[in-house]
Amino acid sequence: MMKPSPPESKKGSCIQTTASPLCPICSSEGDILYENLSDPHAQISGLWRIRNCRSCSIFWLDPRPTANEIPNLYDSYPTHRLPAETGGGGIFNNFKEGLRRGVFHRFHRYPQKKLRKLSFHVGWFLGSTGFYRRRFSRTIHWLNHKNGHCLLDVGCGNGSFLRRMKQLGWEVEGIEPDSRACDVVSQALNVPVHNMPAEEMHKLQKQFDIITLSHVIEHLVDPTFVLQSCFKLLFPGGILSIITPNAGSRGHKLFGPAWRGLEVPRHLQLFTIESLSRLLEGAGFNLLWIRSSTVFDRNIYSESRHLKKKLTDEVQITLAPDNVAALIEGKRGEEIVACAQRPS
Repeated sequence: MMKPSPPESKKGSCIQTTASPLCPICSSEGDILYENLSDPHAQISGLWRIRNCRSCSIFWLDPRPTANEIPNLYDSYPTHRLPAETGGGGIFNNFKEGLRRGVFHRFHRYPQKKLRKLSFHVGWFLGSTGFYRRRFSRTIHWLNHKNGHCLLDVGCGNGSFLRRMKQLGWEVEGIEPDSRACDVVSQALNVPVHNMPAEEMHKLQKQFDIITLSHVIEHLVDPTFVLQSCFKLLFPGGILSIITPNAGSRGHKLFGPAWRGLEVPRHLQLFTIESLSRLLEGAGFNLLWIRSSTVFDRNIYSESRHLKKKLTDEVQITLAPDNVAALIEGKRGEEIVACAQRPS
């Protein structure tokens, strides 16, 4: 059996790794699922391996970068590019912002704020189709206006979510381990952004109504400890909202080792609905709902197709319009979205 070669960073220096053969949930030795995987961003050289635990339905990287090496994996990570002002200028951006506000007002009870543009009323109407409702509601983690007022976004990246929620009236804070992104976002939005890894969030001296993790938990060295920290930092009755790739998705089944969601070596573990439910309940949360989402299926399939360089007829069928994909959503969409609550 061919062994993975020692991984190196883009600069050529070796990335130090540690063996991780045991399941993060039950500590049993996992089966080798894939070997000789490479970084889809072509920034970290070397070959990587994925294991899985059949009983826990979780997938993880083995070996994995050591905790000290984690920051070196994100030197040019795309989510740290600063976004343009939300709805900032231009006919298209203004129209799209009106669509969003219509959905937010109709389904999530956010105030209209004297927005009388045609796009607002069109958004209010189109929200009933499902497509726009799913797409725009995702940008606010499906949070309603009455869910609370104090929000912490863990791994806030370029601050686009913080900007959106601040515009909707929330008191927002962020956690971001990238010091460059942290400084720029804090100054641009005039909000507190704590420069620390998620594993140190327990050091914060306040509590929140809402904590969000969007495509963060799969990057964490110790997701169990971070969920326990979230539990402690939430007020009783507070909400934890998570979005993460779905290892039980149809795309993973179709593309296998070429599935874009694997993203070695940055994704240290990947969950199914069953394994994430188990982890949340083990941290003390009451699971309000958990499901898969098809909002970004097209994007994931397109990038996976590029990695595999082959598209079968079966995959072409799955690239149907979003309203068709929604009918088969179930547990097979490309993302897991979960909402859990700290008991009152």
